[in-house]
Amino acid sequence: MEQRDLQRLGQALKQARKRLDWSQSTVAKQIRVSVAVVSDVENGAERQRVTRTMRDYAELVGWPAGSVESVIAGGEPLEPQTPPRPGPEQAAAIDDLGMRHQLPWGVADEIENGHVLGAQTRRLPSGGLFIAVVVAPPDATTEARRQQHREGIELFDSMDTGPDKPDVAQIPPGSDST
Repeated sequence: MEQRDLQRLGQALKQARKRLDWSQSTVAKQIRVSVAVVSDVENGAERQRVTRTMRDYAELVGWPAGSVESVIAGGEPLEPQTPPRPGPEQAAAIDDLGMRHQLPWGVADEIENGHVLGAQTRRLPSGGLFIAVVVAPPDATTEARRQQHREGIELFDSMDTGPDKPDVAQIPPGSDST
C-alpha cells in the first residue's frame, strides 16, 4: 500500500471527524485506541495493510463497508446507509451502559439527537437487565433538563413493585448540564 494512499485516507477521516465536531480524543475513546494511534491514522502512518482501527474509525464517522478501500483507491467514501454513531456526551452514556453496539437504531437516534441526562438499571428476576435512559430534547433549557432528570428518576423509582427491590445502578448525569 502506497504512503500517499494512506495519507488520502487519513485526510478523509480527519475531515469527516471535523465535520462531526469531534476531537481526536473522542474518536480514540469510541474505538478504544490511544490518541497517538488516531493521529497516526490521520497522518497516514505507513502500514502494510488496512487495519481494524482504520475500519473502526470509518464506521464511527458513518462510512459504510467498502469506503476505506474506495478512498485508498483514489475515490470518495461510499454513501452512508446509517447515521454516524452518537456524539461524545451520548456515547459516554451508552458506553457506561455497556451496550454501545447493541442499541436499536430508533433508540440510538433518540439518544444521538438529545442530551442524555442520566440512566438507571435494574436486574430483572429472570436475570435480564431493564435500562431507563432520560434524554432531553436538544433545545431544552438547563432548568428543563433538571426537571426532566428528576421526573425520570421518580418514574423509575415508582416501578418498584415489591419488598425485594432488585439491584439498582445509577449513572449520574453527564458533566455537561447546560
